[in-house]
Amino acid sequence: MILLIQPSTLQDWLKNGACILIDVREDDEFAAEHIKGAKFHPLSTFPQNFVSDTYAAHPKIVFQCRSGKRSDTACRIASELMPHPTGLYNLEGGILAWKEAGLPTQI
Repeated sequence: MILLIQPSTLQDWLKNGACILIDVREDDEFAAEHIKGAKFHPLSTFPQNFVSDTYAAHPKIVFQCRSGKRSDTACRIASELMPHPTGLYNLEGGILAWKEAGLPTQI
C-alpha cells in the first residue's frame, strides 16, 4: 500500500531514524541538492538497481523526487519488486514541497 507523507512528518522520521528515504531523481538533480540522508536510486535505472532485500526489513520506505510523480512510480515498482512490501510512502510534492516548508537540503 502506498501512502502520501508530508514534509514535516518525513523530517520527524528522519530525525528519529524511523524511515529510509530514497531519492529517485537523476544524477544532476541529486548532485545539485538533496535531503540529508537520502539514498540515491534514479528512476531511470530503478528496476535494475533497486535491491529490495536491502530495504525489505525496514517498516517505512519513503520515495522522493522533484514533485512527487516519479516517486509515485518508484513506489509502484518497489511494491512489485518486494516480496512482502513494507510501508511504502511517497513524499507529497517532492523536494519542492520540502523546500517550500523551509526544510534544508544539502549539496
